[in-house]
Amino acid sequence: MAIPLGTAMSVVAFLAVVVWKVWDHLSTAAEYKPLLRDNIDQFLALYKGGLLESDGVIRGLFNDLQLKISTAKN
Repeated sequence: MAIPLGTAMSVVAFLAVVVWKVWDHLSTAAEYKPLLRDNIDQFLALYKGGLLESDGVIRGLFNDLQLKISTAKN
């Protein structure tokens, strides 16, 4: 029993697409994963600095909010 040519071509095309997608995913992850890790590390360092520094972004927001609340009470 022979496999029809159209079916065989469909199977080959499907396998080729799957292999290409796997290769593309692996090569993209290998290229961009280090960049993503560096960006996350930089963001976390800036975020930590913003939390700990008195004039940092996060703490500055809390200080402004505290000042507004304390002046609104008076």
